[in-house]
Amino acid sequence: MRRLCFGEEPSFLLSLQNYFSLTIVDRLPIEENASQMFNIPATTVMLNAYNGKNGYCVLFFSEKEIAYDRRNRDRKKRIIRP
Repeated sequence: MRRLCFGEEPSFLLSLQNYFSLTIVDRLPIEENASQMFNIPATTVMLNAYNGKNGYCVLFFSEKEIAYDRRNRDRKKRIIRP
């Protein structure tokens, strides 16, 4: 439906070359209700423990746009874990 109204998606995309991944798991490597952040230039990793779960967040910058299909789960995993 969206394509019928607006046209093909690539016409509306603008890459800012920043990428974000969030994963929720049922284990707590850090204390409940706590967060930890680690960063180096162009990359940040955050752990956030809450409600007995842990959110792992990875943010990174890429000089070149990374081509991938947002529906392809395996490809997205390979981007995060080369």
